Amino acid sequence: MIKIINGKTYNTDTAKSLFDQSVYSDGNYSGSNNVMITPKGSLFIYYSDNNQDCHRCADIHAATSDEIIDWLNGREVTEDEIKVLLENGVPFEEA
Repeated sequence: MIKIINGKTYNTDTAKSLFDQSVYSDGNYSGSNNVMITPKGSLFIYYSDNNQDCHRCADIHAATSDEIIDWLNGREVTEDEIKVLLENGVPFEEA
């Protein structure tokens, strides 16, 4: 998927996936939320769908490091995910 936001191109085919989270609706898989980074270092969240859930559509949301941290709030984050965040310039701190 490709989306241009404020003159920047976000392309899921050329971006690197930092990690993703599966999303379920009523116990059924409905897609995933995938935190990605472009080759130039811009962060975004790619919301994928399963092509069956009429309440969820694929989309891209440009995000700052702070927005990614807020998005992770309350989610269990593994040591590997923290390492990937730090390697890619997201200043993640454990409590």
